[in-house]
Amino acid sequence: MRAAGASAYPRLRTRAGILSRDSEADCPTHAIVTTIVILILLAAILYNLGAGLYFMMTDRGSTNRTVRSLTWRIGLSVLLILLVIVGILTGVIKPHGIGQ
Repeated sequence: MRAAGASAYPRLRTRAGILSRDSEADCPTHAIVTTIVILILLAAILYNLGAGLYFMMTDRGSTNRTVRSLTWRIGLSVLLILLVIVGILTGVIKPHGIGQ
């Protein structure tokens, strides 16, 4: 439950003449870096998935490029999951809305 008078939306406030939301104003640099790392890993995972599909269609099983591409995809997915778990345990990533 929210406190009386509390809004579900962050209020706008000015800081040095610039409008910003509460969540953006309090956002540390490591949160931005974490988001960028996660997005880069997701892009690499999708690239390897597409490359595996392309190699599967063009090579017709004559090379092992499909296996290599999908192996990279699995490895990057495991790395992403482990980084998210470590981020949650160390407090860098703060899950919200779970169990509330």
